Amino acid sequence: MWEDMGVKDRVVLTRADIAYERWARPKIRSGELVGWIVEAANSGIVGGGCLWLRPTQPRPGLREPVEPYVFSMFTEPGFRRKGVASRILQEAIKWSRKNGYGRTLLHASVKGRGLYRKHGFTRGWEMRLQLQKK
Repeated sequence: MWEDMGVKDRVVLTRADIAYERWARPKIRSGELVGWIVEAANSGIVGGGCLWLRPTQPRPGLREPVEPYVFSMFTEPGFRRKGVASRILQEAIKWSRKNGYGRTLLHASVKGRGLYRKHGFTRGWEMRLQLQKK
């Protein structure tokens, strides 16, 4: 996924994988992180995505101080535009509804925006200030 988004440095990618695993394992065990994997016959895993019950600040209408956040969506290039990502996203939305959440959030890459719009996601308003050099 990160390589498709332009990160090419193997050292940076390896460090990120190690940090991600340390971060994700306890969240999976606690139920804070849910994932879906799509396998194709004779091809193995062809796509996946996650939903994190991300902590957020209390506010009116929020059932509890977490919101489902979709992330780490990826489909192998040979399986794109065949419904893999849509299937994962549908499951994440279904899981969120079934568990009583009022909305699901995500940050979309440029390539993913059409998929998310197709499933009813709308663009929000976020502003950023880059504090460190890239």
